[in-house]
Amino acid sequence: MSQTHTPDPITIDAARAISTNLPEGDLSIAGVATPLPPTVTEMLRQILSALAAGEPVVIITPETILTPNEAAEFLGVSRGFVTKLMDEGTLPYHHVGTHRRIPGAAAAIYKSRQTAVAKAAMDELVRISEEMGDYANPPPLPPKSAFKNSSGRDT
Repeated sequence: MSQTHTPDPITIDAARAISTNLPEGDLSIAGVATPLPPTVTEMLRQILSALAAGEPVVIITPETILTPNEAAEFLGVSRGFVTKLMDEGTLPYHHVGTHRRIPGAAAAIYKSRQTAVAKAAMDELVRISEEMGDYANPPPLPPKSAFKNSSGRDT
């Protein structure tokens, strides 16, 4: 099962209010105190944080099977790129008739790995900039007069 939830303005406001008041331990739902394990509390905080920021939330269970289009949307890439990943064996898939389907868990693992790679690359760039002394003191911006629009006039 895969569900994408894109928050509307009411949901965004509600998520902000709830996330700031989410208790540790028990949660009261319809007047009934329900104990929450720490991992569930953390998952709820992450979901509420994303919704409060207006970001879509995707829930993927182990049984989730994605079409290439759904996988592309989940990964934030084009369908053609997903096809390339399947063709080169990076993203596992199976056939349902003549159609390719991707296990949701495989897409989630790929996304997690790519996020880690991107974070490591960014951390390395920051480290190099700090070593060069460029990170804390970025170069000054040129004066506004240096920018011209397409007609050659100042912006």
